Amino acid sequence: MAVDVYFSHEARRSKPAACSAAGMLHVVGQVANRVFPDLSVRFARTLLSKPTSSSHRGVVSDDYQRETLVHDSGVLQIYSLGEGPVVLFVHGWSGNACQFDSLMRGVAAKGFKAVSFDQFRHGKSTGVDSNYLLFIKATNLVRGFMEHQGEPVTAVVGHSVGGTASLNAFASCPVPHVLISPLVGVYQQFRESALSIGIPASIIDGVTRSVESDTGLSFASNDETNRLLSFGASVKLMHSSRDRIVPSTRSESLRLMCPELDLDVGRYGGHTSILKKGYTKSEVSNWLALQLSRQ
Repeated sequence: MAVDVYFSHEARRSKPAACSAAGMLHVVGQVANRVFPDLSVRFARTLLSKPTSSSHRGVVSDDYQRETLVHDSGVLQIYSLGEGPVVLFVHGWSGNACQFDSLMRGVAAKGFKAVSFDQFRHGKSTGVDSNYLLFIKATNLVRGFMEHQGEPVTAVVGHSVGGTASLNAFASCPVPHVLISPLVGVYQQFRESALSIGIPASIIDGVTRSVESDTGLSFASNDETNRLLSFGASVKLMHSSRDRIVPSTRSESLRLMCPELDLDVGRYGGHTSILKKGYTKSEVSNWLALQLSRQ
């Protein structure tokens, strides 16, 4: 269900099951909000925090090293491959670490240590909740975990919501970022989409306050557009013109606002399949090698 309120209206039209779930939330929400407002907020948050079943698909190969990070929000599963400066991979909503296998192998072959993890309630990680602010918190936790081991993160490759979450996680210690199919303006998109399927504004505001209270973070102070405008490290955007989930025109608009951004738009598959393209693998590996050679 939640995937539909994080992304575009066009993406929802192709998912009948998700549309019916949205309809259920609309009907129940309208009634419950009048009678039991607190209960309706909890109900909405439960539905909106659940990634789709695709978040648990795929198996990480046995040649990856595995570690776990225990936190109050759940247990994060961490994977690594190779040796050298650490490049962290951050997946998006309803994704998991398996999606980065090709890219991680390409980066490891260039002499880096490729590290990825499953976000809370995704893949092999546990947790009863998941949301954008928890994406930021989990990325921060893994960043600190690697730093504690004496292997600080030197660059990040992020996909979709994961990429923009990493901008906020690394705001105080910026490193080069490759953002693939980035979704910028996450909260605005979430709010507009939720309103469009009939979720009352009072419920959306209640969910927002609840998430902010639990995570200790705020949506207002984690605005990705502002982060990009002031980010203290190189950023490369890669986007497919065939992306129907997050249109490539969004990255093109970001480039107009931030001329220093390195923008690469082409016919690279869909929103997620771009991660498996040979061109993406070589471009990401070569760009990271160039950026880190300058440090």
